[in-house]
Amino acid sequence: MAERSTWARWGLLGFVLMLTGCATAPHEPPRISVSGLRPVHMDLLEQEYELRLRIQNRGDKPLKIRGMAYDIYLNGHRFASGVNATPVEVPAFGERVVPVHVVTGVFDWLRQLNTLSREKPARLSYRLEGSMKLAGWPRRVPFQQDGTLEFPATGGPRSRPPAKR
Repeated sequence: MAERSTWARWGLLGFVLMLTGCATAPHEPPRISVSGLRPVHMDLLEQEYELRLRIQNRGDKPLKIRGMAYDIYLNGHRFASGVNATPVEVPAFGERVVPVHVVTGVFDWLRQLNTLSREKPARLSYRLEGSMKLAGWPRRVPFQQDGTLEFPATGGPRSRPPAKR
């Protein structure tokens, strides 16, 4: 009987430790937004862009990012995707602008070009979706951000986060 209660205690201790581990999850998810987009390389079948991501750490511990995977959608259609394995550290209650690369295929690019030439919008809506792998955390942390890209008369697109309601 004593052996059974010992196993029950160990099981209870393991369960409590597991719950404690879940409680030490990243306290507040980082906020990620697009701060810029510029073409890097254009080829017949593939185009590469530099996407500048603003990562805000809203927590009281440094955020150590080991890698990211992301997709960007323009006007509701997938435009480009990318991955980044360069380690990034964002200080506690701080932010970093991180340049990453995205690649789009010719058909996604032509669909967006067709939309731009027909509608000539002053802005495009975008959605950034992805996940990041944090050092010391077993699961990926998902992120999503909606906003608009504006086309000023003097250059390429600028990002603007959505208006607060």
